[in-house]
Amino acid sequence: GKPQRRSSPELGTEEIDVVAELAELRDMGEVQHDLQETVPASSLMEAQAARVRSGGSLEGTAELPSPEEYDQLVSSYLNAKNQDERRKIGDRLVKDSRNDHTVVRYYAVEAMAKLGRKSFGNALLAATEDVDDAVRMLAVEALKG
Repeated sequence: GKPQRRSSPELGTEEIDVVAELAELRDMGEVQHDLQETVPASSLMEAQAARVRSGGSLEGTAELPSPEEYDQLVSSYLNAKNQDERRKIGDRLVKDSRNDHTVVRYYAVEAMAKLGRKSFGNALLAATEDVDDAVRMLAVEALKG
């Protein structure tokens, strides 16, 4: 038979769905298109490298970010001294809105919703296709507002 796994089957299937959906989006070119439209690839890579250096990567860790962390990102974004600082925070939110973990996507989309569709229209639009109802609804509301 199948090997027994400890995690709940719902989570496993949901993660598979997310990965499949991301792959589909990627095939359609939407994901890259969104990123290229808003952010040069070099600054995206810098932001990712900085996150890895600071130990902020989620891969393989059980520790997920808290809602307070995203409130802090919103506040930092609004009080950013320059475009560069703002872009780094924006990159993080866009990247997190495509995370494998529903809770991370939810917080990221919620943060982008607070910052407005003017800055995050493309990412919010992509989030309206999320596999999770709550994430989709947040994105739809943000785009309406």
